[in-house]
Amino acid sequence: MDYALPNDIFLMTWNYDVQLDLAYREYNELGLSMVVPTETRRIDPNSRVFKINGSANFYGQNYQDTIVISHTNFSILFTIILNQLSFATRKGYYDGGTSDLLFAWEKEKCDKMSEMLYKKISDAKVLVIIGYTFPFFNRKIDREIFSNMPNLEKIYVQDPNADKIKISLKSILPSDKYTSLLHDEDLVYDTSNFFLPPEL
Repeated sequence: MDYALPNDIFLMTWNYDVQLDLAYREYNELGLSMVVPTETRRIDPNSRVFKINGSANFYGQNYQDTIVISHTNFSILFTIILNQLSFATRKGYYDGGTSDLLFAWEKEKCDKMSEMLYKKISDAKVLVIIGYTFPFFNRKIDREIFSNMPNLEKIYVQDPNADKIKISLKSILPSDKYTSLLHDEDLVYDTSNFFLPPEL
């Protein structure tokens, strides 16, 4: 049985692991349709999931023999990536193949995804931020994302340190937007379940 997100829900993630991809395979053997910066071969115009940094995987010349990488420890993750890249090159997978791992600040390579993402979120009225800390290095892209949501009316933050995330948003949002979009009652400290806003 296939499952799909409701038409009025979109997901954006900076994470490049494949946990979401793998989890969704349990429900849909065709996989969840996603858009990543390097993706040119299988973009679905109805996609509702955007992986801003792409996915940590490698494909062979015919997009067979996918090598999947996933780990929460960054030092181990990058060691695995380098080892897998070396393995893929030796095996001939990467030579003539491709990888979906690409960082959002490589802007010239991300235009296609950005254009599609910004079009999708232009009518967004509610944003739920889950487990994202707005790090300095992502700040420019984060500002672009917010500038492409002109109709945004409310922001919820779900995080054990939601009050700190709220403060981080000050460096991203113009002061008038910050004041009008985010309030203390919109901070969600319970992370036992994904927060579903009452507007749904």
